Formats: sequence, structure tokens, C-alpha cells
Amino acid sequence: MSQQAQPNPPTVFEAALDYTRCNIPIFPCNPIDKKPLTPKGFKDATRDETQILRWWQQYPNAMIGAPMGPTSGLWAVDLDLDPAKKIDGRATLDQLTAQRGPLPPTWAAVTPRGGRHLIFAWDPNVEIRNSASKIGPGIDVRGNGGYICLPPSRNATGGTYQWEPGGPQNARPGTTLAGHAC
Repeated sequence: MSQQAQPNPPTVFEAALDYTRCNIPIFPCNPIDKKPLTPKGFKDATRDETQILRWWQQYPNAMIGAPMGPTSGLWAVDLDLDPAKKIDGRATLDQLTAQRGPLPPTWAAVTPRGGRHLIFAWDPNVEIRNSASKIGPGIDVRGNGGYICLPPSRNATGGTYQWEPGGPQNARPGTTLAGHAC
């Protein structure tokens, strides 16, 4: 993740290893339904490169899952976008920030359906749990006990998770992902 933008971006497997080198444990997820492909789900997340190699040999099309909470030191705001259901988490967040002020700058990933994951550093002094649309329509929280998929994961229909400009693919050595030195 600390590399400059490259003509040949890393494979999903290479990116999985990059995350572990940034001290973020990962696990494989099913590209069809985002469910973990391991017996204990996100609790199997690891930084062990040998285990990650075995997983990606077994599941070469797996997406990269990362647990949220104290294990990874991360939590996320998941902004859903579903025009058919008239759900627009970005619009809801815009309304909330207009009322309450902006969020701190952080890295954001675009999800395959056009939503966003805003990723923040975990604060051990604050209890952050999972919720779905509790903050507002289309805004989910992935905290302790939750997980998200990370770029450059690709789902079964070919949709990809991508870092927004300024994300890790453009990072210089010494920059961080929500407090993780990369």
C-alpha cells in the first residue's frame, strides 16, 4: 500500500499481504455474498502470510475481508446506495454533516454498487458497535464484531472495491491508513 501509483496494480492476493504488512489482519470472503470463507468468519482474520497464501490458493477469487474493532484498530461508516429502494447513504451523510459539522478526513473506498466505506482509527475509549440505518437511512456502522471488504476486491459480477483518489494507491512511504503505518 505504500507504493506509488503503478501501471500494474497489485492483485487481490498481493493487496491482502500489503494489508497485513500494515498490521491489518485479513480473511477471505465469498465474492458472491461477502460472507467469510473461514470456519470462524472474521475471527479467523490473521496477519500470517503462510495462512493467507493457503487461503488464496484455495479461494483464488476471494475478496479481502478485514475485521473492524480492536483486532484491526479500525472501524467504518458504510454508506449504502440502492436507487431501487431509494436509499442514498451519501445524501443522508451530507444532511447530517450540514447539521453537525464535517467528519475528519479519512480514506474512503467506493463499493461495487457505488456506496462508500469511510475508514477510521479505532478509539479504545469509545464503544463502537455495528448498526444498520440507525444513524440514518443508508448509513451502517461496522464496529466491534463487524467487517468490511477492502480494495481491490472484486465481487462475482465483476464490481470492484476501489480507493478514492488520495487513498493508499497514491500514498507515499510513511503515510497511514487510519493510524496504521504503511
